[in-house]
Amino acid sequence: MPFALAAALPARFRRVRPAVRRGRAACALLLAALGAGAVHAESGTAVWRIDDAPGEIHLSDQPDAPAGASAQCVAGPGCAAPAPARAPAAAAPRYDELVRQAATRQGVAPALIHAVIAVESAYRPRALSPRGAAGLMQLMPATAARYGVTDVFDPAQNIAAGARHLRALLDRYGQDPARALAAYNAGPAVAHWSNAETAAYVPAVLARYAAAQSPKTTP
Repeated sequence: MPFALAAALPARFRRVRPAVRRGRAACALLLAALGAGAVHAESGTAVWRIDDAPGEIHLSDQPDAPAGASAQCVAGPGCAAPAPARAPAAAAPRYDELVRQAATRQGVAPALIHAVIAVESAYRPRALSPRGAAGLMQLMPATAARYGVTDVFDPAQNIAAGARHLRALLDRYGQDPARALAAYNAGPAVAHWSNAETAAYVPAVLARYAAAQSPKTTP
């Protein structure tokens, strides 16, 4: 059971839909996770992923996708089991080797890195958020600069830096994936972790990570 969680899972999001701001249950879900050190995707509120324009991804506690957008339940009651973090999108296998290399260097579970990428960018290497987060792991400019990234849209550099950042956050927060992911999404100030965006983000990543750790059964 890695990192003292049932299993850990994904990332940080750009804009918050009004439905998320009303999502008291989503906030409670994250706070419970941070307090108890575990996230149970099968309890609490559902988390919906809303894909708008390319590179614009939102999380919400309601499936209120506008015209032309799609909504997918990614965690919580009523959701189908999330796809394994190592292959949540058709593009995922393309980055397996880069993820494996970064995971080995940093001592971070490959499934956790995949889960962050899946939630952060849906494996779109040129994803760019309104706040300036960029690339597969949605690195903010200051984070990219800290780890020496010269091309944030280069998958190798982006994944290497994102994995280093995850390693640093796991070390800072006692190997607790929930706290590390909250900091990845909202920054190190604990006071910022209760925002609705982070409340939806952390369980969505953790759900994918947990799915990747679940034993596979054959009929």
